[in-house]
Amino acid sequence: MCIRDRYMSVYINAEERNMRQMIGRAVDEEQWGDGDSFTQYLDSSAQMFLGIKKSLQRCVSLNKAQPLSDIHEQVFCACLQDYADALRARVTLPGNYDMGVVICRIINTADYCFETSGELAVSMQKHLESLDTALAEAITVSNEQAEFRSVQNYAIRQLVSNLMDQLSNGFEMLAKMPWGMIQEVGDHSPYIDEISEVLQASVPKYGQNLVSAFFSMFCHRFVEAFIPKYIDTIFSCKNVDVIAVQQLLLDTGALRSLLLKVPSMGDATPSNMFTKFTTRDMCKVEDLLKVLMSDKDSMVEVFLTFVKDGTKEEFQRICGLKGLKNPELDTLVQVLQRRLPANRQ
Repeated sequence: MCIRDRYMSVYINAEERNMRQMIGRAVDEEQWGDGDSFTQYLDSSAQMFLGIKKSLQRCVSLNKAQPLSDIHEQVFCACLQDYADALRARVTLPGNYDMGVVICRIINTADYCFETSGELAVSMQKHLESLDTALAEAITVSNEQAEFRSVQNYAIRQLVSNLMDQLSNGFEMLAKMPWGMIQEVGDHSPYIDEISEVLQASVPKYGQNLVSAFFSMFCHRFVEAFIPKYIDTIFSCKNVDVIAVQQLLLDTGALRSLLLKVPSMGDATPSNMFTKFTTRDMCKVEDLLKVLMSDKDSMVEVFLTFVKDGTKEEFQRICGLKGLKNPELDTLVQVLQRRLPANRQ
């Protein structure tokens, strides 16, 4: 056995040590949301793949199959996992920068790493094909790519969560509105303006810093989180009479118009899917309010007419918001149960 083969493990270990040190430095020196080199992607990702490319070139010059296979599995895949872990950790790590912008860059970078790691695997396979077909066929980065997709989805969820936290004051204003004191329906309520101001302050930054496909994904995920929260907050309100419900209907219409403009706030065209989903789910809110506005004698009929997939629990929540007590409540629920399909009981 030649010296090169005997000491190949020493070479692989040295490459791994150097690569991991290089990635660690790149992550530590990353500008994140600051600096003149600001782009949609993190500079450290480009440095990582440049380091991998140079390491691959050195290994290819040995013209041996096993070291190529080993360096892929023991070095390149390990480094990709390290970098995915670093991105995930940074999503919730506080710092002196706009976290929304940082998360946008992490989302973009995770996608860049997903695509580029796939290209790395193809390159490695081509180098190995002429040396060892079996080893070439075993080359994969599927686990590492799955990890980058996981980081990306986690970051999008966190971006939505951060925005929802910023909207907490608007939801609190909704819950604390003096609904029982409203004399007549007027313009939309103040909480709508609060929600609008928060969206106008944050969404344009997301549109500017996210790759378009992921901005569209963010918009959809945001609406998916926002509408259930809006419904839950409505059900937490007190003293909601008929005039208050009319005001809530007006507010809901204003809010639907606002949500439909969210993609446009980031200079994007709303997709048909986004428009259809938002309109459909906000219409469901309006249907619930129509039931709330009906008198108790017609509530069951109105519920069955407008809330097509409504359940007994939803009906009970509406009755609770309307202020109905037992035995009236029990009677209405019994009437509803006799008419509801078994899968909606």
